[in-house]
Amino acid sequence: MTEEKYRHMLAFFRKTLRCEQIMHFLCSFSPLPVIAAYLCGIGGLIASRSVLVIRFVAVPAITLISVTVLRKLVNAPRPYEVYAITPLIDKTNQGQSMPSRHTASAVIIGIAFLYISPPVGIFFLLWAVWVGISRILAGAHFIKDVLVGAALALVMGVVGFYIL
Repeated sequence: MTEEKYRHMLAFFRKTLRCEQIMHFLCSFSPLPVIAAYLCGIGGLIASRSVLVIRFVAVPAITLISVTVLRKLVNAPRPYEVYAITPLIDKTNQGQSMPSRHTASAVIIGIAFLYISPPVGIFFLLWAVWVGISRILAGAHFIKDVLVGAALALVMGVVGFYIL
């Protein structure tokens, strides 16, 4: 996305204070339902003494660690570093934009739920799409950062839940 497109998009959300506040809220808090549901899923699997809890925890943990290491190695700049824009969310950290950890986490959690409950998994995979879009709309990530995060989580999820 070009600087002009980012400026235009952010200006659209900043037309009114109320619109900016709503977008700030949606972009800032979109990962929270995923995290809350995931913790409840872990609790439910532990309470039911299911052996699935091991994979439900291990695959997302390995994915998160892998994405975090890759971010540090790649150390790609964020849109607000490359372009003179102010993101919708309070972001000041430099680099480590690729891959998007929020997106990767939401996707791998969606796949984890898909493994134990397909309807819940589909819901959270759809929610993961919103998480990725919100990272772009907020000006925190480029489209490629979100796509790479989602792709890595998808590959690791398929391997971790369905192949191994």
